[in-house]
Amino acid sequence: MEPNIYLQSSVWFANLGGNGTTGTAKSSRTFDVGDTLDLGGKEKVPSFDAFFRWGKSRVIFSWNKGSYSGDNHLHDDLGFNGLTFPAGGKLRSDLDYDRRRLLYGRPLLDGKRLALGFLIGLESYRVDANLRMKGTGSGSSGLDSRVPVLGASLTLSLVPGLRIYGEATSTSWERSGIKSKLISAYGDIEYSFISDILAVTLGYRYSYLDADQPGEHSFVLRQEGAFAGLALKL
Repeated sequence: MEPNIYLQSSVWFANLGGNGTTGTAKSSRTFDVGDTLDLGGKEKVPSFDAFFRWGKSRVIFSWNKGSYSGDNHLHDDLGFNGLTFPAGGKLRSDLDYDRRRLLYGRPLLDGKRLALGFLIGLESYRVDANLRMKGTGSGSSGLDSRVPVLGASLTLSLVPGLRIYGEATSTSWERSGIKSKLISAYGDIEYSFISDILAVTLGYRYSYLDADQPGEHSFVLRQEGAFAGLALKL
C-alpha cells in the first residue's frame, strides 16, 4: 500500500543537449549547447519529488534545476541577443534550467500488485542563458512559461519492500506568445527498509523542451541520465 506522504530527494546525473537562437544580430544566431557553448557535459542536478495521498487520489509535486557552465573558443561569429561574439574569442557560458510540476493523479486500475493511473496538471519551466567574452561584453536571454500537461503512471509491487514506478507527461501548448512542447518521463526501482519508512531509489529520468517565442528566442533542450535518491514514506 502506498504511503500517505512521500518525500524523495535525489541527485540526477543529467547530460544536456540541444540548441537555441536568440536576438537580431546579423551574424549566425544559432548556437549548439555542446559544440558552441561547451555545456554538453554531465552535471549533478538536485531533484525533489513528493506526493500527498488521500483515498485513491494523489497530489504530486516535482522540481529539478540544472546549472551548466562552459568555456569554448568560437570557430565562427556568434550573434546572441543583439551582441556579436567574434570568432577566435574565448566564450564563457552559463545556463540555468528549472522545471516544476504540480499534478493530480488517480488510478484507473488499482490492483494489489499493479496500478495504472492518469495524471493531469501544470508544468512550468525557466531557461536563463548568459554569455560573455572579454573585450566584447555579455548578453543574456531567457524563456519561461507555465502550461497544462497530461500523463500516465504505473506502479509494480512484485515482492515486499520492492517497488517499480514510472510516469510520463507531455504537452504542446501556446501561451502568451510562447509555443511550448514538453516531455517528462522517469522510472525507478525503490527498496524500502526500517519498517518501510525509508527507501533508496535508483532510476532514469528524461526531459525534453522545445520552447519558441517567434522572432525573439527559442530553445530546444534535452536532459537525460540516471539518478539516485533517498525517500521518506509516512
